[in-house]
Amino acid sequence: SYTLAIFHLFTHAFFKALLFLGAGSVIIGMHHDQNIFNMGNLKKYMPITWVTFLIATLALVGTPFFSGFFSKEAIIEAVKFSEINGSSFAYFATVFGVFLTSLYSFRLYFIVFHGKERWKSIKKNNAHLTPSQTPKESSWVVTAPLILLAIPSAIIGFFAVEPIINTNFILDNIYVADSHQALKLSSQNFHSAFQMGIHGFVTLPFLLLIFGFITAYLIYLKEYRLFKLPKLIVVVIDKKFGFDALNEKYIAPLIINIGKILWKFVDLNTIDEFFVNGSARLVRIFSKVTKKIQTGHVSQYTFFMVIGLLVFISFFSIGWNSL
Repeated sequence: SYTLAIFHLFTHAFFKALLFLGAGSVIIGMHHDQNIFNMGNLKKYMPITWVTFLIATLALVGTPFFSGFFSKEAIIEAVKFSEINGSSFAYFATVFGVFLTSLYSFRLYFIVFHGKERWKSIKKNNAHLTPSQTPKESSWVVTAPLILLAIPSAIIGFFAVEPIINTNFILDNIYVADSHQALKLSSQNFHSAFQMGIHGFVTLPFLLLIFGFITAYLIYLKEYRLFKLPKLIVVVIDKKFGFDALNEKYIAPLIINIGKILWKFVDLNTIDEFFVNGSARLVRIFSKVTKKIQTGHVSQYTFFMVIGLLVFISFFSIGWNSL
């Protein structure tokens, strides 16, 4: 289903660009403070950024009728129809990914644009906004692209899904084996973009989307803890599964040391000293030898020419026959 992958890359370009530009707008409005826990209720001060960021979030999590829904749902359906080894796990991973995406996306949305205005209670030396300042909407240089990106993020998937699923026009020249029927079955089960959007409200991914939304709403907006997590799980989550510590303590120093070794022995000694400087030294030595025969006397040059001509003739008349 290469076509569906490219389709998702296509829709993803709009709403992910919108999210990044929206994040930039928030950073500008917060006087370059990038700590989301210093924000809150920015919808009151940055309405354009808020609305466009919400559109991008709805598209990212796969809300029916938004662009991200059509491409993500098409991929999930194709994985469900696939019979390749491992496709069952891939289907579980993609469906469970809907819940995770919804959870972390709405977590960001609620913390930044709703809830308490946290910058008012933060010490001045720890924040970019003083308690007397308030965030403000970005200029049109930022908000205009936000609006322009929000339009395709909301609607372009609706208009593109049918020709992509039914005609395969994006990657028409790529061969797909007959044993891989996922895209074909997806096309057979597709009726229209509108029906696909309506059906999206009764699918498992939509239920997981709602579950992620509710979980983020209760935990990060209402600050309601459903249950107390075991300490070990909290530590694992706070430590980000240990990946950052593993990278900082072992992987990064290892790469730095390898880089130093390559720099010293390959870059300096081999490339610079042997090849670059070595070539220069070789040319310099050769030039010192050859310049000694450059005396400027025509008679001497004529002598060398005659000697060379005699050697040349001797080789072809005597040496060649002996070979």
